[in-house]
Amino acid sequence: MGHLAPAGPVYQAGTLSGNPVATAAGLAQLRLLDEAAYDKVNAVSEEIQGLVTGALAKEGVAHRLQTASNMFSVFFTEDEVRNYDDAKKQEAFRFNAFFHSMLADGVYLPPSAFESWFVSTAHDERAIERIAAALPPRPRRRRGHGGAGMSDITVVHLMRHGEVHNPDGVLYGRRPGYHLSELGRQMADRVAEHLADRDITHVVASPLERAQETATPIAKAHGLDLASDERLIEAANVFEGKTFGVGDGALKKPSNWKHLTNPFQPSWGEPYVEQVVRMMGALDAAKDAARGHEAVCVSHQLPIWIVRSFVEKRRLWHDPRRRQCTLASLTSFTYRGDKIVSVGYSEPARDLVPAHLLAGAKPVKGKSKAFGA
Repeated sequence: MGHLAPAGPVYQAGTLSGNPVATAAGLAQLRLLDEAAYDKVNAVSEEIQGLVTGALAKEGVAHRLQTASNMFSVFFTEDEVRNYDDAKKQEAFRFNAFFHSMLADGVYLPPSAFESWFVSTAHDERAIERIAAALPPRPRRRRGHGGAGMSDITVVHLMRHGEVHNPDGVLYGRRPGYHLSELGRQMADRVAEHLADRDITHVVASPLERAQETATPIAKAHGLDLASDERLIEAANVFEGKTFGVGDGALKKPSNWKHLTNPFQPSWGEPYVEQVVRMMGALDAAKDAARGHEAVCVSHQLPIWIVRSFVEKRRLWHDPRRRQCTLASLTSFTYRGDKIVSVGYSEPARDLVPAHLLAGAKPVKGKSKAFGA
């Protein structure tokens, strides 16, 4: 038992793991199974795998099918998946739309892009026919084509802008005049390339220069006019224009203490609740503008993280170092009709992001900052 997680390296999970009744039932089943049963399960698995990968390949959807005997997983990526880090690089928002399309037609897939598909002797010809009928003919919808079962699916990608030229390391917040750095422009181009074959019909950005510059290549790639929405703007902050990083002593100044009395609101800037209200409004507007297709909204780290926390029912106050919202990242909200049914996250420009600015990285004194991002 010492080899099993959390003590050991072997992962195990299951609601009834170790339950005496479940264990007895499992042993009884193993004793009853014969070669014919295993042959049937293997054949069923191979047939379902062929149906799924055939439907995705027909529409040009990049994916990888990973198998272990009659278990298999579908990863939405063109790259080989060998470990968890590889799996995290997939475009999980594709799975979200795929899952809900299948569910709407009565087929309940594993509810995560990281889980395995299991088949059993209960999957007979009727079940296979049901799966085949539910597979959407257009898992990747192109502009002007609805796709059976997916016409009411809308995806809104909430994107954080690229790196900003900020040699003085100030908290620039809503201040004008802060543009993308050369690296930031590369990040914007990378995401535009990443989204080139997506069904993007609406692109909108915060009015601040860095957001507009990040959104421009995406809009251009899809032949769209770039819209602006004030609701996507950075959160207001009383420390704008000041340096506020590791080791610079800003928190030690008595003049700043009056602004640090309430981290739950927070007392130093725009209330979290107000950020939720305006960001949800911006998301809904983008969803309506791109209904049945996809939209891109370019905004800033804090309001993106706050609205995601609200949707995922987490508390709004948090440790800024824990935000999963790296430069040029995509937080993707999948709607069925007017309801958000899933949230995905991806980092198309991860290889361009300096290591100390990746999500979860510890601040390093002396490194360039992306304040107000």
